[in-house]
Amino acid sequence: MWRRLFSKLVIAISLVGAQSGVLSNIMKSLKMELPFRSILLLRNVKDADTCWTREDFDRNIPILNMNASHSLYLTKIFNSELLAVVCENRSEGDTIKALYRNLQDIRYTPTILVTQSNTNLSDLFEDCRSHKMLNVLALKDSDNKFVYSYRAFPHLQVVKRRVGHIRRYFEPQLRNMEGYQIKVLPDNVMPRTVVYRDARGRRQMTGYLAHLIRIFVSTLNATLDICWKYVPEEESISKMTMDNLAQDGIVDFPLVIASPDEYPNSDNIVMEISSWFLILPMEANTPRARLFYRIKLYRHIPIVILLSLVLSNAQRVEAGLGPSVSLGIIWDYVIRGFLAQPFVLPHGLSPRLMFIYGLLFLNTMLIVNLLNVNLESLLVHPPVDSQILSFQDMRLQNLKILVIPADFNFIKKNVGEENFQKILDIFEISNSTKVFQVNRISLNPAYAYPVTLTLWPLLQLSQARLPRAIFRRSREIQFSPVIILALPLPKNSIYGQTFTNFVGHSRESGLYMYWFRQSFNELIFLDKINYIIDNSTQPYQDLVWQDFFFIWLAYIGGILGSLLVFLVEVLYFKCMQGELSLSFAEAQRGALVNTLKALQVEVSFQSVLLVQNKDDTDTCWTTGDLDIGIPILNLDARQNFNLKKSFNTNMLALACLGEGIMSALYANLEEIRETPTLLVVAQDTNFSALFAECRSYHMLNVVAVWGGRDREFIYSYRAFPHLEVVRRRLRDIRRYFEPQVRDLAGHPIGVIPYSVLPRTLIFRDAHGDRQITGYLVQFYRNFARSLNTTLRYLWHLMPLDEMPVQDVVLATVNESHVDFPLVLSNLDPEPFLASSVLEVSNWFLILPVEPNVPRSSLYFSLRGWPSFLALMLLLALLLGNAHHLDSGMSLALSFGHIFGDHVLRAILAQSFVWPRRLSFSRTLLYILLMVAGLIISTFYSANLSTLLVEPPAAYRIRSFEDLRTNRVKILLSEQEVPLMNATNNKNLHEYKDTFEIIPSTVEFLAKRSALNNSYAYPVTSTLWPFLQIKQSHLQRPIFRRSQEIFFLEFMPLTAPMQKNSIYRKLFNQYVANTHASGLYELWFRQSFNKLVRMGKLNYSEEADHETYHDLIWEDYIYIWLVYIGGTVTSLLVFILELIFFVLKPNKPKILVSL
Repeated sequence: MWRRLFSKLVIAISLVGAQSGVLSNIMKSLKMELPFRSILLLRNVKDADTCWTREDFDRNIPILNMNASHSLYLTKIFNSELLAVVCENRSEGDTIKALYRNLQDIRYTPTILVTQSNTNLSDLFEDCRSHKMLNVLALKDSDNKFVYSYRAFPHLQVVKRRVGHIRRYFEPQLRNMEGYQIKVLPDNVMPRTVVYRDARGRRQMTGYLAHLIRIFVSTLNATLDICWKYVPEEESISKMTMDNLAQDGIVDFPLVIASPDEYPNSDNIVMEISSWFLILPMEANTPRARLFYRIKLYRHIPIVILLSLVLSNAQRVEAGLGPSVSLGIIWDYVIRGFLAQPFVLPHGLSPRLMFIYGLLFLNTMLIVNLLNVNLESLLVHPPVDSQILSFQDMRLQNLKILVIPADFNFIKKNVGEENFQKILDIFEISNSTKVFQVNRISLNPAYAYPVTLTLWPLLQLSQARLPRAIFRRSREIQFSPVIILALPLPKNSIYGQTFTNFVGHSRESGLYMYWFRQSFNELIFLDKINYIIDNSTQPYQDLVWQDFFFIWLAYIGGILGSLLVFLVEVLYFKCMQGELSLSFAEAQRGALVNTLKALQVEVSFQSVLLVQNKDDTDTCWTTGDLDIGIPILNLDARQNFNLKKSFNTNMLALACLGEGIMSALYANLEEIRETPTLLVVAQDTNFSALFAECRSYHMLNVVAVWGGRDREFIYSYRAFPHLEVVRRRLRDIRRYFEPQVRDLAGHPIGVIPYSVLPRTLIFRDAHGDRQITGYLVQFYRNFARSLNTTLRYLWHLMPLDEMPVQDVVLATVNESHVDFPLVLSNLDPEPFLASSVLEVSNWFLILPVEPNVPRSSLYFSLRGWPSFLALMLLLALLLGNAHHLDSGMSLALSFGHIFGDHVLRAILAQSFVWPRRLSFSRTLLYILLMVAGLIISTFYSANLSTLLVEPPAAYRIRSFEDLRTNRVKILLSEQEVPLMNATNNKNLHEYKDTFEIIPSTVEFLAKRSALNNSYAYPVTSTLWPFLQIKQSHLQRPIFRRSQEIFFLEFMPLTAPMQKNSIYRKLFNQYVANTHASGLYELWFRQSFNKLVRMGKLNYSEEADHETYHDLIWEDYIYIWLVYIGGTVTSLLVFILELIFFVLKPNKPKILVSL
């Protein structure tokens, strides 16, 4: 019995020792792989002596030791950047359940499970996946050679790996989900998500959140699955339904944006910071008649009185009299001057009086111009009559606020019960979400509506075509001035961290705002929102009599008042009768604090990054050395942050050189390695090796000083043309950080050449050597010249066909010997390269110019003849009745001889005999007849001349359907098919017969460059100006740009470079300067002439194009047909008339004797 117990104990100890060795090695590897800062040890009381020992873990890392009975919410108590190690030998599942409890909200924590050899790993990993723990490793106590993990997608798969062959323990599960379905649920609230049916009756989803989630799902190589069965046809989904479906795991992403308080049980991802306010129907304008007294002319009366007193007393002084309040005749001068009326200037004025009269004229000019400008401004942009500024104003105007129950309750909670009861009668609740949204989107002026800052820009765009907006934003009535809008994810969602990073990237790149703006056009296309057209809005019109109502009242009142004053004066006279710099000398004394102060003056940093090992805390500096009054971020060698995203990058890096310090410095200064850096080093430091390492990591702004108090020298280096260590005395320093990149001293910039017209073109010179030209080459050459260096073309990296491939460019851009590829790439969401936008382009179709209408058919293009025919009938009717009246006959519906000599000849601008002895009314009618003839003949002559010089097109191609109808094909290179699929997949498949795809890119470019009018071609706005200049020698262009068919409307083009490129800052400044100075545009325009001189491009010539010529016989074919037809018809009518008179019986003649 004792022997048996002893053998079991020996076996257990050996297993623990073997397992302990494996765990110790894994922890050492994980220390390099993961940035954890603490360790959570979790085991059952029964497993207290198994699984691991204290020696398996680094003593410098804090350890939280817990058993299965403990339960803590670690997110709020401890740092969440931890590693969990769990012993699950004899716990029978209790330890795993405790793990789930303690890792609530941080289940992305890397976890190592130490379990028994007979454990079913499939069940164990399935349990982990169901509890949303993907980063899990398993170790078996009897097998110390293998580590077990699992792949969660597309289905669970246990992975067994040998310890010695593992390069990365925790593989990212979400990088490639292999088509796994991500379930989303739209809330059907415009403009976030809009549910509609397409032409085939299938339900579709759009909106800016729909674009966001589609791109996010595509980056994970997953499949988007919309839970249509929970989406109503018209109404939106309630928030309770959304929350329940998300918490039950039925939906991964509820596409709703709301306040975090509305979803307290979810992980809320902040999407927008908005506000919630009221939009009001635009108040009526002030009537024009009341605009005149808004000018407030009475404010200028004191100036009139003052000038009158000054002028009056100045004249009295000139006459030798004393001052007086009496104004006398001066009133006439001053009032006439203020009203800009003329008056007689007195003779013999002294300089003093001339100066006062000059002030009067100047004041008159200012006041008159001020009043005129104010009146014109008020007439063109009249103010509102009574503006709504409060709920009381709304009550007075009987205006109600239309809300839905959810918004009603939120407003009630926000305002407070007592205050809400005072304004309860202003609200009208709509139980139908559809009715509410239709009224708000269509801007029904019968109500006011609460909206957020997200929807309001779209409502503003819908009013863009109105001469005056019909709704405005209320700045006074706000329900919530600041409201945080978040997208709620299910608790412990596996997509939380990845989605948060994606949202941040999409905002930084501007894609989020682009999708938001694009949603308006999509809603217009789907007829969910329309441009508001207000037919009742009247444009500006001239003033009418009623607009001067108060002016007339003032005028009449003034006359009556003047009469009264005159009468009073007569009676009176009858009765009476008769509005730095620190000295660098302080740094020369050797104290680090003085050096830091001197550096602060030079580089103006706002914070200090301290990087040191814990053991080196007091060896490099003291607390007093850092007392410079700015924030300090203290990190050790094991901490790693992306400082660019978290902190202000305007900082100084101060590092105490030790083990792992430089690696930590490189990691923390990722993408901001131009940060000024001060290294405190030991006296035995090899500065050449240290600075060579800094240069290899693109850190150029580095200086070093010795540790201790004796700091007589400071060390730096020159990076170009080769590394050179520089030692300087502190007392002689005028500048610590010399600009390294501004003078490369001939150190070449490595570029990969490509041939993409018109940016770059590779050719061979007279000696057979390869050369390159183009405006992009000129751009980079000038950039290199500004840095005192040249370009080094890496010809061995150029593809055989000289054409760039995006994947190859992205792969080679991170090569250390490649600084720039001579190519521009479009800005994609991933990967984010350190690039600068050089051009904003678009991708559209150019079409062969449609043929003109034949000259003989131009006469059918003349318009206006119905109006002129009606005018001719009217004039004939008036002339006929005027003749009847002059002859003593009554009025009759008779047009007289309308096709006789008078009316028809006058309309055709022909001469006719003026009748004699016409009355005044008939003379006026004949004058009107001749004016009408002049207008009609001039109108048709001008129209016909315009059509002859610039004939209209016989037809216009405006859509893919027109391309199919006119049998015009779009020539497309096989290399452009993927991009066309990505941007115009629907058109490419629906109108497949209109595309002709050729495999040879060279042949495609040749046909497009030659402007072969057998096809239409897709081009960018960069190439199109060259094709326009190419056609500049033609009388009529053979290709035109299509304004209707676009493949990609927004295409920012960037210059790829290395992620931590030393040229990035100067390059961005150079880009801005070349654009601001117009050099970029100049090089772009000059490149065409250069390519023409090289014979790579030429002007198009079209020998068979007919220039303008006079009309010939064939151009009058329809005129001749009308003339001949009219002549034949006249002959037939004449013959019929002869026959009628011949066959008509003769009447007896009556003789009259005189």
